[in-house]
Order: sequence, then C-alpha cells, then structure tokens
Amino acid sequence: LDHNAFAKIKVFLGNETDEAGNERRIAAKPRVQIERSLTREAWSFAMRVLDALPDSAAAARMRFVLALTYSTGLRRAEVCGAFTDDISVRYAGAELGSIHLLRVVGKGAKERFIPLVPAVLQALGDYLETREFPRDPLACPVGTPLIPALPDKQDIGRVRREAAARGDDVHKALAGLARQAGPIHHDQLYKAVKRFFATATAAALREDSPHARAFAEVSPHWLRHTFVSHAVANGMSLESARNFAG
Repeated sequence: LDHNAFAKIKVFLGNETDEAGNERRIAAKPRVQIERSLTREAWSFAMRVLDALPDSAAAARMRFVLALTYSTGLRRAEVCGAFTDDISVRYAGAELGSIHLLRVVGKGAKERFIPLVPAVLQALGDYLETREFPRDPLACPVGTPLIPALPDKQDIGRVRREAAARGDDVHKALAGLARQAGPIHHDQLYKAVKRFFATATAAALREDSPHARAFAEVSPHWLRHTFVSHAVANGMSLESARNFAG
C-alpha cells in the first residue's frame, strides 16, 4: 500500500512538444539518492510481510506506525508525541477542499502542520476502531495517543483475573485497559520497528531476496529517509520534502 502523502504530487519544470505536436509538461527528475532508505521494491516486500502478520494488537499498531511514518517522515519522538488532539481540519482551497492536518512540534520547538492523506486517515480510523475509539480522530477523548504503549503481560493477567472474579466480560475489561494506555515510549517504538524488520529479514532470507541486508539495518530513522527518498522520486523538490519532514 502506498501511504506516501506526496506520491501523486509532481514538480514540473516546463512544457515540451512531442512529434505529433502535442504539448506536455516535463516533470522534475530526482536530484539526490537518499542514503539509509528502502527502495520501492524493498518497501513493497516489507508491506507484503506486514499484510501476512497474524492479527494482534502489536501487528495492528505496526500497520499504522508504518503507514504514518511513510506518509509523513516524522521523527521517532514526533511519532511518540502525536495525539488525536493535534489533528485539525482546515480549508485548503477549491481544489483540495477541507484537509486534515497533524500539528507537530519538532526540533528547536519549531511547529509545522503535516497533511494526512485519505489513505492514512483510513488507516488511522481502522486502528482507532480496533482500540474501540471513534473512527473520527476529532471525536476521540482528549489525550488519545496515535501510537499507544501496549499493556504488558502482568497488567493483562491482572485485568483478566479481576474481570473473572467479578463475572465481567473479559474482552470489555481488556479493551478498557487498552483505552487507558499512554503514548508509546521512543525506546519501545525503536524495538517494535526492529522486531518487525527482523521478521522481514527472515522472510527475505527464506526467499533469497536481496532486501535482507537492508531490512537487518532498518530503524525508525530509515523510515524517515524512505519518505524523503520516495517523495523526491515522485517529483517533489528535495527542499519541499525536507520542509515537510522538518
């Protein structure tokens, strides 16, 4: 799945006329090879691995983590500090209409607003729904993190025992525990990304894929570089991509 916010945005240099006399625009070519990023082929392979993961809270979270980071280029700390409260809707003109923006405060306390494209909003709605929140982030309770910490085994066991002792629905009790979760810590996010790409590495090795070496090195920062690399490859200027990435 292509969640890149700029996948269909092109920067055009001018016009040219073909042999039939038809005028067409000339798209800018990528100007830089971003290091420590995944190729399109490697990203597609990783998405195939992601889709094959068994359903679990960790898998659902990773699906949204990758959708969000690939679309926005957020830093790890910015991902961990993102809440539904930071999302707003603004009118962006007749062509775009109303769009959802994610407010981010990055390095040096610099504020920027990142557009959330429909595919990412769909992924966010799906993820919020698995956590038994409203699909609309604007309708979520104040302080709802986009990426939550997952309850540990001790807390899950405690809630199961307490619910059973009271005769309550265990599923509802566990859902309540999940809704109370705070934001993921940046170390937890790092480890979760490394675990997923360890799985992708194993899958690549089984298929004798050339992507195994890159997957073994991937960290959250690689996802940021991948966003910039793919945005530029789709015709966005490097300066614009860097401005959006902060």
